[in-house]
Amino acid sequence: MLKADETSGAFLFEEKQSFPEWLIILLVAVVFWTLAIILIAGLTGPSEKRGDIWLALAISMPVEILLIMLFRSMQLEKIITSNGFYFRWKPWHKSYRYIEKETIETFAVRRFPFMSYGMGWIPGYGRYHNASSGEGLQLYLRNGKLFYFSTADIDSLSKAMNRLINPSQN
Repeated sequence: MLKADETSGAFLFEEKQSFPEWLIILLVAVVFWTLAIILIAGLTGPSEKRGDIWLALAISMPVEILLIMLFRSMQLEKIITSNGFYFRWKPWHKSYRYIEKETIETFAVRRFPFMSYGMGWIPGYGRYHNASSGEGLQLYLRNGKLFYFSTADIDSLSKAMNRLINPSQN
């Protein structure tokens, strides 16, 4: 896998995918529940410990608000061109990760096995990049590596991958 600042080739597919709204609401609820517990502890706790609790609240509140804003702004961006498959997690990755079309052996439409958002590694799926539940695209590379990408538009993504891998058949 290579890094590229810009994409090259004719565009076949582009998608920007954010995390589901319910997941963001759940994160906000957990953060505010935690902050509420710290606030209650600060108001009802022993007076000699209140300074430490207020300090913890003063530090954790801006950090947690920043994390919520970053989580809300995260997007999995996928672009397929005639040269290969580009992807990145904005705002974390400035450059694209690039899988050259010559290295892609085949692909398959698959359902992700369980709720695991973000990126990581799972046996049988390899490196995953998941911003939603449901079907996604499993890439099988010639070197044996696997990549899984979630998508909101599996039909368009599959068609673009067919055009990438088999340009003479389209």
